[in-house]
Amino acid sequence: MSLPLEIWCCGCGRLIPTKQFDMNYNEHHKQKRHFYCKSCAKEISQNIMKKYCYKNNKENRVGYELAIREICTVFDMPYIHKAMSAVRDFELSSTKAKDWNYVYQYGCALKDLDYMDSKYWNNLSGNTLLSIDLFNENNPNDARPNSNGDEELLMGLQEDWGIQDSIDDYLRLETLFNKYSQSENLTISMENTMRYLCLAELEVMKKKGDKENNDSKAEEKKVMDYYKILGLDNFKLKENKTYMEKNIENDFFIMEEMEPLEWEDKNLNNRLGIDEDYEDIMRATLNKVANSKDYPDLSLEDVKKRNKK
Repeated sequence: MSLPLEIWCCGCGRLIPTKQFDMNYNEHHKQKRHFYCKSCAKEISQNIMKKYCYKNNKENRVGYELAIREICTVFDMPYIHKAMSAVRDFELSSTKAKDWNYVYQYGCALKDLDYMDSKYWNNLSGNTLLSIDLFNENNPNDARPNSNGDEELLMGLQEDWGIQDSIDDYLRLETLFNKYSQSENLTISMENTMRYLCLAELEVMKKKGDKENNDSKAEEKKVMDYYKILGLDNFKLKENKTYMEKNIENDFFIMEEMEPLEWEDKNLNNRLGIDEDYEDIMRATLNKVANSKDYPDLSLEDVKKRNKK
């Protein structure tokens, strides 16, 4: 199927030469081109970038990520984290201000990273944060995602945690907070203190992951201070158990986990200390019953008859 020489742009409504449309490999784009011409794509993507990055501040990594996610949604492209990072790193390293068409730049990043297969382009499930687990398991009504999209979601996260470096940081903070607040009725002061604890723990994680400066003693002290404030340091380690206590616990575990007869059949002899002499003991028992040293093969009926005499 040959491509038409011109395509109608959904943005400006003009009939424009096909070469003025960037490539798109989503199955809904039969002509393998975006629905918007390069000029409209550039304007739309820049407006989205400004909305999330606060007056085009590219240092705001979270805003940058959300902007690229929305651009991907509008233009039916798959959000790939590596591609977003590549576009951002390239723009930050640029020495001159550029009037970027982010749709084109992101498409180039996908191509450079070999994400051109239709299995990527047809899967748009990761284009919004609504696909990320930000739910409070203890309070399902306090679910983060909402119908107003990622922008309001980000505003809520920033209200709780301030401006963080990445979406991953927000996910870590939410996970920590949900863990500590499980089944707790928190006052406002307790909730705020618990958030400070989560932020301090995040700083410890970052310091330990920093190869150049992984000294986290100061951050760890903050964590311990918040533990004391919240009463989370009131714990005791179990005392060392005696050898006999460990054996008893082990026996109880075995009896709870295995069929009693199965376990006893395999272990009773050894527990009585007669395993090595078991056969000799049985021979002696038969000798006593039969009153003979010929080691007869007696049946139960033979023993009963013998006992009646």
